[in-house]
Amino acid sequence: MTTKKQKITFTIFLSAIAFGLFGLSIWQIKRLNWKNDLVSKFNQQIAKEHLALNSKKNLDIANDEYQIFTAKGRFIHQSEIYLGPRYQKKKQGFFILTPFKLADNSLILVNRGWIIKDNKSKDKRPESLSKKMQNIKIMLRKGQYQKRFIPDNDPKENFWFWLDMQGISEYLKYDFGSFYFDQMPDDNSSNSGVKAVGTDKITFRNDHLSYAITWFVLAIFAFLVILFYIRGK
Repeated sequence: MTTKKQKITFTIFLSAIAFGLFGLSIWQIKRLNWKNDLVSKFNQQIAKEHLALNSKKNLDIANDEYQIFTAKGRFIHQSEIYLGPRYQKKKQGFFILTPFKLADNSLILVNRGWIIKDNKSKDKRPESLSKKMQNIKIMLRKGQYQKRFIPDNDPKENFWFWLDMQGISEYLKYDFGSFYFDQMPDDNSSNSGVKAVGTDKITFRNDHLSYAITWFVLAIFAFLVILFYIRGK
């Protein structure tokens, strides 16, 4: 027979679960609003006129993220870094990020795109190492943070699992700031052998509404269980 103390304890336990599920539902609604704002900002930015980037001094990552720029300069290929492993069509490869010297001699970090693992070595892709002046189209992006279960970067081996802009700046001995750029695929650069990563058709995964509904339904179910339990049913 269930004692009064056991009944109270079990009711408190179920209530904690119910309120926790309800809290998760509210959190997902907030995430949904954040994601919708992000998509709206992205669409507004790519609709803007492409700006010429001659210096990085006036860049404002808070307002200019996803803005598309045109830039003229040269890649510093000896300072490549490799972000990976990343898979495309079940093939392993890496993103190649390379400093790009602008007209005022300042450097920005450009994610040139994906390269298959077998072509990671520079001697296997000489066509991607042009030293000529290039005109490229690039999209401004924020640096990343280390998500759960993502390993630590290994600068000694020039192997990066996530874009730690401070760590990369220290490794390459140049302050890139808190941002980098994705190179767009339809530019005039000599980019053979590297699949450009940038696109004006970025899709944002947005499952927050379905998650919110799921947590809310479970919370209602938990409250009903409490109600029936209290009433002895």
